[in-house]
Order: sequence, then C-alpha cells, then structure tokens
Amino acid sequence: MNEEIKMIQSELKAADGDAGYVEGYASVFNSVDSVGDTIHPDAYKNILEGGEMPKMFFNHDSWGLPIGKWTSMEADDKGLLIKGQLNLELDEAKDIYSSLKFGSLNGLSVNIQFKKADAEKMENGTRLIKNVMRLPEVSIVTIPCEQKATLTNIKGLSTVRDFENALRDLGASHKEAMTLISQAKRLFGNQSDSDNRANANKELAERLNRISQLTIN
Repeated sequence: MNEEIKMIQSELKAADGDAGYVEGYASVFNSVDSVGDTIHPDAYKNILEGGEMPKMFFNHDSWGLPIGKWTSMEADDKGLLIKGQLNLELDEAKDIYSSLKFGSLNGLSVNIQFKKADAEKMENGTRLIKNVMRLPEVSIVTIPCEQKATLTNIKGLSTVRDFENALRDLGASHKEAMTLISQAKRLFGNQSDSDNRANANKELAERLNRISQLTIN
C-alpha cells in the first residue's frame, strides 16, 4: 500500500457575530504530533491551488448531511487556517454553534490523504509529510482524540461506531460499509468479556487494513 489516511485534531472557535461563522487551524506547521509526524509548510500547496473546499461534517458523519460549508483556506506562518459557516437553518448546526460560543465544544478534526513517498523519515526519528494529496472533509468534533488513526496503526475499535467511522475514513463504498458494519454488530454483540472483545477488535482492524488495500489506490 503506498498511501495513507491521517486524522489531525486541533481547535475551532466561533467567530464574532451570530451568523454561524467559525474558524480554526486545520494543521499547525513544523509541530511534531503524538505519533512523530510533522506537516511541512508547503504540504497543502496543491490543495490550495486546486481551489476545492472540503466538506463540513460533525464527528466525521460523512454519510449524513453537511452541517455547513467551509468557505476559505489559507496557509500562514502558523498553519492551515480554515474558515466557514454553519447552516443555522439546521437544528444540529444551531446546537453546535451554541456549544462553540459557550466553550463546551471546540474540536476540529481534519482528514488528509498522502502518498507514503511524500512522507520523509528524518534523522531525529520523526516523519515529515511534504505533500497532502486529498483533503476530503473537515469535521467539528466533540472530543478530538490524539491522532486517531493511520492505516498502519488502527486503534480504538471498541464499538460498532468506531468501526463505522474508520470505514468512512478509508473511503469504503456504502454497500461495503453496510455489509461490514452488520458483521461488526454481530462480533461486538457476542463479546461478553474483555478477551473476546479484544479478539473482535483485532479481527475488525485486520479487515480494515485489507479494505484499505482495495479502496485506497
């Protein structure tokens, strides 16, 4: 497999006013994350030149309705600054915006895809990601976890929802996802102790890695 998907978590805030505007840094440049990866300041050059904006979802619900739209992105000295507007005609978006202004919600999670050839191993053991190939969606999230997954290190599969989110990140088709989620429900539903649940976790992670080889080309 020669490509990877990575999640980057950062902070989002509500902009001034009551029109649903939000902004935050999708990536911070030259900062080493929890798994030793660093984003090069020019990594988003092709994304920015292409002009296509990512979709806006809540908690990576990319099979659901977008909660708003991202309207601008730019790279500055700090990182990739992204701005957008929530669709306040949607009840979910209203609640999200209210929580952002209140301060109980501030998570931003970015889904990037890049070729392994564009990630250079450095002498200090870190990995420098020099070029992002795709930025399909940016989500406002409830609890931004640290570096949720790369395809070579899938973790945190403790519920069917975790498995469903990982399938979305891999770009599995709706039909593929429904079939595998049905299997996941049976696997997790039959796990009555921690050892059996760990085995189910391992089996589902192996399936995700096999899917990644078919869906990420």
